[in-house]
Amino acid sequence: RDRPAPAEAAGLRVRALRIPIKLAPCDAATAAASGESQHECQLRAMLALRAAVKESRGSLDVLPFTQTFPSLEQYVTMRADVRRALLRCTLAAAAVTFFLVLGYSVWEALVVSVICLVSLAACNLIILGVMKQFAMNLHFLSVVMLQMGVGFIVDYHIHIASKFMATSVGATAAKRVVKTVETVGSAVLASMVTTLLVVLPFLWARWAAMRMLMTLMFVIVAVGGVFSLGVLPLVLAFVPRAA
Repeated sequence: RDRPAPAEAAGLRVRALRIPIKLAPCDAATAAASGESQHECQLRAMLALRAAVKESRGSLDVLPFTQTFPSLEQYVTMRADVRRALLRCTLAAAAVTFFLVLGYSVWEALVVSVICLVSLAACNLIILGVMKQFAMNLHFLSVVMLQMGVGFIVDYHIHIASKFMATSVGATAAKRVVKTVETVGSAVLASMVTTLLVVLPFLWARWAAMRMLMTLMFVIVAVGGVFSLGVLPLVLAFVPRAA
């Protein structure tokens, strides 16, 4: 503190400075008393440290990290990254849905794409809630599975939405929904059931990471199937007829 850094002595400006810190591990008894896991305790300590440094920092952009828990660094920034990635994927999926059904009616294509957007967002929220309830941590494997899951759910929704738009434009929305479910509903259901049956044996795998990933896949496919065959047709039945 009392003497200038070598860079300052040479007349250079310091733009970044890396100072490793050692974060003491959370005690198991302390973590259990607060109702959180050791991982959550470590994550909370890192976030609190970053908040304190951010409030008292000067002109330098300070970003604490730890060498004691190298894998903890990804969890500090991963939550925000996952939220942004899922939002972008959901918006992109809604845009793709709009362009795929655009050839029938612009107004109905816009309404249907918005409905699919809300349905996809609800699916993502439910899946993230299940992950939180069953203590499924966010890491690069689960994030990849979430991104793939958006693709599964979008696939189911697009099948229903495109068939709904292509089914006798002059009929009422309720009759079009019935015709849609009768035509492609069985195919979507068969795809969902076969995927669940393939994933089912892995739920009892000895490898914890495999078991967690397959459980997440099971939840994604189940939630996507329920929304595409149950919630989406129910909402499409109230779509106003295009002029």
